Amino acid sequence: VKPNVFCYTLVISCYSKSRNIPDAGNRAVKLLDSMLDQYDNGAKHLCPTTRTFNTVLYAVYKHGTFLSLDGDVGGSKQYRARKNTTKDTALRILHRMIELYEQNGAVGARPDSGTYHNVIQTVLLPSNGNYRHGGAGALVADSDTAGYEAERVLETMIAMSQ
Repeated sequence: VKPNVFCYTLVISCYSKSRNIPDAGNRAVKLLDSMLDQYDNGAKHLCPTTRTFNTVLYAVYKHGTFLSLDGDVGGSKQYRARKNTTKDTALRILHRMIELYEQNGAVGARPDSGTYHNVIQTVLLPSNGNYRHGGAGALVADSDTAGYEAERVLETMIAMSQ
């Protein structure tokens, strides 16, 4: 029996809920990348759903990612260590999701409010992983550009809704 999208999503969900796996965010992203590679190579039963993408985005938000994708080398994804790339990873995943929905007609992979919520939360994360809270428990971004980045995500959300 071949694993399907639900099996992958369940494993990704386990990573998103984990407490003791330091590279859980990276592992969730690698599973998504594996699904997308297989989908792009004809395994249409592995088209990630909105739930799959949202679960990966939550894992990225919760655990962060510390690898960046170098690109496709000889048919396999090549990763290299780099300072926290969590924001870049979340934005890359969002753009791949939109591409899948718009270009391939993957209706089951349409970004929803949960998608944008996870991405905006991730954009606001401090790059060092240390959270600061403002009044009423609001997360305080450590970047002068976080507001601009979050607004770009909001603009994408508005454009997708039209």
